Amino acid sequence: MGSYKIKEMSAGMTNSERKQFPVQEVYSMFDNETTMEWMEKYNPMLNRGLISSVFEALSKVLVNVLPEGHTVKIDGLGVFSLSLEFCNSKTEEPTDGQKQVREYRRVQAKSINLKVDRMLVDEINEMSTFERNGSEVVTMGQHTYTLQQRIERALAHLEKHRYITLTEYANLNQMSRTSASVELKQLVADPSSGIKANGSGTHKVWVKA
Repeated sequence: MGSYKIKEMSAGMTNSERKQFPVQEVYSMFDNETTMEWMEKYNPMLNRGLISSVFEALSKVLVNVLPEGHTVKIDGLGVFSLSLEFCNSKTEEPTDGQKQVREYRRVQAKSINLKVDRMLVDEINEMSTFERNGSEVVTMGQHTYTLQQRIERALAHLEKHRYITLTEYANLNQMSRTSASVELKQLVADPSSGIKANGSGTHKVWVKA
């Protein structure tokens, strides 16, 4: 059974009556190993090596065919498509014997979209029920938990797992990734938080200090 909280739009976000909607409480994110472990449970014919190979092959397919203008449909899962964005770049051009830096705007991949197969959602609804956690209504822009509670929830996660990712921290504490990123920087700068950063870039995670 899943749990959820009720959230509502804050004043100014909508011209009409404040809209309320349910938001699922997320406690953790399955990493690659955990996902493969569960897949083995549901299909004993599979093994880690085979599952890992399928994941890698699917990743290669998306990398190679989405930029060419194709979408990828997997029955029972959904349709993958590419999302684009503008970005600013610089290039050096020779002008009168000297190199001159010129800025220009180019297009790059922003994200990969997944439009989920409706049959998958219907199956979830057939198999699952959701229970409301608490009676209060949380207004958008307000934190569900206090800073100390967020730290404690993160440390509890780290007791069970080796690390926590930015997405996991955001989901665990019902925050946006932007707010979570800013807060994690503050926690790392405070030795008393008990949390430190490890790695960099897309491989950056947070561990117990």
